[in-house]
Amino acid sequence: MRKSFWILVALAIATLPATGAASLAGADVTQETSAINFWASLSGSEEVPAVDTDGAGVMGASVDDGDTELTVMVATFNLEDTMAAHIHCGLPGENGAVGVTLYAGPPVTQDGILAQTTITAPDEGNACGWADLAEVLAAMRSGETYANVHTLVNPGGEIRGQVEAFAPPITPSGSFTDDDGNIHEGNIEAIAAPGITQGCNPPANTEYCPDDDITRGQMAAFLRRTFNLPVVADDFFTDDDDSVFHDDINAIAAVGITQGCNPPDNDEFCPDDPVARGQMASFLVRALALTEGAGDDLFVDDDGSVHEDDIDILGTSGITLGCNPPDNDEYCPDDPVKRDQMGSFFARFLEFRPLFQSDGFPY
Repeated sequence: MRKSFWILVALAIATLPATGAASLAGADVTQETSAINFWASLSGSEEVPAVDTDGAGVMGASVDDGDTELTVMVATFNLEDTMAAHIHCGLPGENGAVGVTLYAGPPVTQDGILAQTTITAPDEGNACGWADLAEVLAAMRSGETYANVHTLVNPGGEIRGQVEAFAPPITPSGSFTDDDGNIHEGNIEAIAAPGITQGCNPPANTEYCPDDDITRGQMAAFLRRTFNLPVVADDFFTDDDDSVFHDDINAIAAVGITQGCNPPDNDEFCPDDPVARGQMASFLVRALALTEGAGDDLFVDDDGSVHEDDIDILGTSGITLGCNPPDNDEYCPDDPVKRDQMGSFFARFLEFRPLFQSDGFPY
């Protein structure tokens, strides 16, 4: 009986009508395009009609050079009984049909990664009329798709976001003037494109300050922007009232990404302290709800660290590659995280490709 119910629900969602220019059946998809990264910031306000919810999330994705594989991640927060996530064909303000299924199954209630998958073709018989991945990518690159997450309470969708596409810059100068030739430049450019980082010298924001340490307050801002977390009324800590990152800190505390800096009380956040690489591992493992790899002992220099399990989990996920290339058998858990390293951490878990080669030139 339960199986039949979920089949009926999936069919009901998949047969929502496509509208207007949302269907790209028969579209010319032979024209080459350089967009390789994709992003959607998910909220209830983007639903049609809007949904009043504290739910939030993000979809990150990238395509390989041959346009044969689309690697996608979806992370959600503050949702209950999530039962499906899709890429739909549809312009902003329109409801469209399901074209690609990213997640479908029994309802889950969990903050963090909902889906990580590689797509090679659209759903068979989809109502968007997409015949192959080339037509899916053409729609994504032209702004005619949106990501949508469905729950039991809102089966038509509770959080949604229009898919944006990002290509490597035409010139090798990029967004910032002070990271040219940096090994992390491609990933910095990748997270700058959707606005996860906005530079370090406002209001001009022409610099990234790649060699600066990331503070805990700045880390909160990166995380809140990435996951589109809402402002909360709760004030979790006593030492951040004057911080420009006050709202960011409370937003990530509300979903359990941070637990404070002075255990066991944990009533302080230490917003101006630098983030150590071990702490970074715990931030990201909690944010993404990662579990695989604890105890794998991937690195030789983190034995006894309170963050060791999280470091191993982060290494297993591929988000960190170590700190002593090419061997990468060390993690340097006590070293501060630099802003350039942060670019690579975030780009990797969002499934973004670098928008520059490591020599500073675009693909």
